[in-house]
Amino acid sequence: MKRFALLLVLSLMIAGCNQAEETPKQVENQAAQPDAAGKEADLAATGIQPSASGSPGSSPSSAPEQQGEAVSFQVVGSPENSVRPDQGNLQVSMQATVEEKDGYLVVKGTSNLLSGAKVSGNVDAEGYAMFGYSDTAEVDPDGSFQLFIKKPNLNQQVELTVTFNPKMQIPELQQHYGENGDKLQGDAVYQYQDDDKSIKKKVELKGYFHPRKDHPLKLALEMPKWEKPADYGSPEVWIKPELRKDERLIYVHATSNLLEGSQVTGGVEIPGYVTFGYSATKYVNPDGSFDLSIPYPKDSKNMYVELVFKPREDAWQTVKENYGEKGEKLAGKWVKTDSDGSKQIYLKLKLDTGE
Repeated sequence: MKRFALLLVLSLMIAGCNQAEETPKQVENQAAQPDAAGKEADLAATGIQPSASGSPGSSPSSAPEQQGEAVSFQVVGSPENSVRPDQGNLQVSMQATVEEKDGYLVVKGTSNLLSGAKVSGNVDAEGYAMFGYSDTAEVDPDGSFQLFIKKPNLNQQVELTVTFNPKMQIPELQQHYGENGDKLQGDAVYQYQDDDKSIKKKVELKGYFHPRKDHPLKLALEMPKWEKPADYGSPEVWIKPELRKDERLIYVHATSNLLEGSQVTGGVEIPGYVTFGYSATKYVNPDGSFDLSIPYPKDSKNMYVELVFKPREDAWQTVKENYGEKGEKLAGKWVKTDSDGSKQIYLKLKLDTGE
């Protein structure tokens, strides 16, 4: 009995010791986790206030302070929803306006050309080799484009041309429009003969202005409207010219039934004189019309303007087939036969100088 009582006392003493003692690990964990009151007191001492979520920082509705000064900007291109419904149509549409700014011609154009297409602008003047008066730009997603071309300081009328040529495009665009432009449609489509003698197509807008007289310059480049005559391409050729002049040039505008690709030369004849440099040559437009700017010898009162068409050695194959290698198929009242048997269309116009 005494032995049992002794064992009971020893058991109670061991249990009491286990409840009173803490392991080192338990003490360490409690020290690393202060109570909420202690935590707020520590934050207050540092000047940091707890956020609504219980973590230090500013309130959720605050925004960073704006730094620096405001800068103006311009959005390049247009959003996709401004794309024209006819974008990429093979019936190409293109227009442009031209103004002068700081010595440059600023060409702002709109079109239905595909994004990334390259458009070029070029200024040309009769009697001058023009270098550096051109620019190239890529079409934006909405079909718009801008060109900046140096303005020439010439005292005569000049020609401004804006061109889209499939030959100069990336392969994807060449496939869409035809590598040689053979898929192109519309009134602004012109044919031309490439270096390899093949006939290709391009789109062009043309405009004319006088650099020293047209101030302020405001020029609109619109889609042309061709009117082919009923006998277009007939070997019985006719030409109906109109003449104007200023102090430097004689301007010839004419309609005809000549086939596209035909070249017409205009020159000045002064009786009793041999003249050089008073001539100009141009391809006719798709409807047979053409414009020539011929240097004007203003010191002469008695002069004639001669208009000549004859198939040249380097003429397009379509022209040779239509009129003959040496013009032998040409007919009508304006036909003139040369000593070698070749034929040409020849008009001689007496110019009334009014002097």
